[in-house]
Amino acid sequence: MQSPEPLLCIVGQTSAAAKVILRILQGCNSLQRLHKIHAHVITTGLQHHPAISSKLLHFCAISVSGCLSYAQLLFHRLQNPLTQDWNSIIRGFSDSPSPLSAIFYYNAMVSAASDSRPDTFTFSFVLKACERVKAQSKCKEVHGFVIRCGYKRDVVVCTNLIRTLHNQLDISSHLNTIRKNVKNDAEFQLLTSDRDQVVVDAVKQINRNLTMAAILALFVMTFAAVFATSVADPDLLQDVCVAELKSAVKLNGFTCKDIANITSEDFFFAGLAKPGPTNNTFGSLVTGANVEKIPGLNTLGVSLSRIDYAPGGLNPPHTHPRATEIVFVLEGELDVGFITTSNVLISKSIKKGEIFVFPKGLVHFQKNNGKDTAAVIAAFNSQLPGTQSIGATLFAAKPEVPDNVLTKAFQVGTKEIEKIKSRFAPKK
Repeated sequence: MQSPEPLLCIVGQTSAAAKVILRILQGCNSLQRLHKIHAHVITTGLQHHPAISSKLLHFCAISVSGCLSYAQLLFHRLQNPLTQDWNSIIRGFSDSPSPLSAIFYYNAMVSAASDSRPDTFTFSFVLKACERVKAQSKCKEVHGFVIRCGYKRDVVVCTNLIRTLHNQLDISSHLNTIRKNVKNDAEFQLLTSDRDQVVVDAVKQINRNLTMAAILALFVMTFAAVFATSVADPDLLQDVCVAELKSAVKLNGFTCKDIANITSEDFFFAGLAKPGPTNNTFGSLVTGANVEKIPGLNTLGVSLSRIDYAPGGLNPPHTHPRATEIVFVLEGELDVGFITTSNVLISKSIKKGEIFVFPKGLVHFQKNNGKDTAAVIAAFNSQLPGTQSIGATLFAAKPEVPDNVLTKAFQVGTKEIEKIKSRFAPKK
């Protein structure tokens, strides 16, 4: 599949030097020559020119053999990658020995806070990567996103969906459900094209007599019935993906450590075995056991914490934006609660051996009102649930939240706000 070249249409708006460089890039066929062109781009001050930077990335990722690592370097230097930039890096990896990286970049694109959204080519490239690594769950997730983005009738996307699913599943049973209504497959063969023989062979299992639009709609409805739309984190695509915490590549998660370098220590942590010190302002201590402490948790979607409380200790009101929390009391008694978005407090006193759940994203707390110490084990459905303590978030943010925002929000004066901020200031 040949991606369109939207960059060429804006060449007429570029400088003469940019035009020359873009023409030279058209004939580039080696990594050494590409390095020379890139060096010339930098010396002429055109490295931030959108057409040139995108074209360089395109050639590194797709046209020049053995240049994907250089393409990654160029991509991560882009401040605001365009859709065609994401497509170049995803397409490059989908054809490479590391198709899983194409899925990682697709995840990053979907999660990025930018105007660059997946298009026909994005979906086609990531579906190819899913087919190569046999990522059935990811294919289902992409299919859901295709529907939400309005591409469910796109000929190219639907063709790739059918081919990918045919290679992963026995779809003949789903095709047979519409056997009675179909008599001629000529139009659908034209849709899928001769080069997609795998799809054509699957379609030939039944006789069809529907228009192209009706067939596409029927296929989309069939697959939608088989695969519920998924909006959760992507499933594990291999046995393990131990987090490479020091990697310079930034994704929605962590890149995987080389399997040859994995040890048992990547899956072990002894930090929850003993109580932590609670001689602090709040009289409590949270000891996390997340992916930053146990790299082997990467992509597994779980983590733990141990929380210790002194008598009267408090785990102050906070939220976990990426996870639901469930606590099991090891010892002592606690008053716990969370607040709904309707400002309703749901609270209860719990003791040793009992469990309480805090829904994802809602403000919650735990307070030891007893005379003895207390402790809980907290479990999360995220490898890195994140924590936002309400007080510290508002009164210890850097840069500071403006006083006029806080005074109006809390209906108090500036002196009161400054006094509260001083309580959250780091102790010297």
